[in-house]
Amino acid sequence: MTYGKIVRLLALTPALLFWGCASMLVPGEMLDSSIRSYQQMIRWQEPNGAAAFVEPERRAEYLERMAELDKIKIVEYEIKRVELTDKDMKAQVTVEFKYHHLDTIVVKSVTDEQKWEYESEGKQVGWHLISLPPEFP
Repeated sequence: MTYGKIVRLLALTPALLFWGCASMLVPGEMLDSSIRSYQQMIRWQEPNGAAAFVEPERRAEYLERMAELDKIKIVEYEIKRVELTDKDMKAQVTVEFKYHHLDTIVVKSVTDEQKWEYESEGKQVGWHLISLPPEFP
């Protein structure tokens, strides 16, 4: 092996180590992005956009529950806690919704305990919401 090849190999080693370690962090980093994107869909009251984050088997049921969005206005969506479990492949996310019904200005709040799971194989790789949204009494 020539001196030039050894230097190039040594120069690439930190980059290879970085990318190898970074790939292990992807699910956790992707969770934050998924939660924030989902949050925007909820705030903009776009149930079909939000449903893209729901596991496919539960989307119809999810959209039925989200039909309530036609009757309310969400004024705040605050992420209170994120807890990763099961080797960062599952997450429990506590969210507080502040909202009011369209026929009143009284602001109410409801806490939502969201369950997320990371799918690492198949067509739908990424984080999926597996719990239904809360009811808005």
